[in-house]
Amino acid sequence: MTLDDFLTEAHRLARPCRQYRFADGGEPVTGYWHGVDAGAVCVSVERDGTWLNVYLDEHGASGRVETSAQPVPSEHPLCRSDATSLPPIEAVFRFGSAAIDAYLSAYGWQRDWGFNDNFKGLAAHDYAREWMRQCPLYTTGVVAVAGGWHVPWPDDDWDDLIGLDLVLWTFEESEPWVEVFSDGSRYSVIQRIT
Repeated sequence: MTLDDFLTEAHRLARPCRQYRFADGGEPVTGYWHGVDAGAVCVSVERDGTWLNVYLDEHGASGRVETSAQPVPSEHPLCRSDATSLPPIEAVFRFGSAAIDAYLSAYGWQRDWGFNDNFKGLAAHDYAREWMRQCPLYTTGVVAVAGGWHVPWPDDDWDDLIGLDLVLWTFEESEPWVEVFSDGSRYSVIQRIT
């Protein structure tokens, strides 16, 4: 396989998302950035006509989401734009086509082993670098993302979160990175520190 083959697989698995940036003026305000202070509201974003206000707990591990008809405003309004989230290499390994399965088998690798520096296939390493170039975790200017793919963290909970909806992922003032997931009936907040 080549990088182009991996990109074809990735585009098949890509998910829509929305990227939040600081509003320059004139754009519709769809969120507010507050900061990553423990015990306080971190971010407010509009989702399907409801405002989600994300509060961080004082212990630095989780938080809560309160829904309301109005946001908690701040001096840092956000606007959003539609974007595409390419999957991390772990998702390509896990959910890729039969061609990915054959590629992994050629290197004695199983789909659920994830990706690390021990993997010998160069195309996978090329894709991992390409993915990093587009992922807001490794770029600048994006305050948060709603939707798309979540990434594997050292906490090793990537598999546990696959079936959940990534509601929000923050990048501003990181660390911590704040992730909000939903199972369709409730929200869970995770603060990530590396």
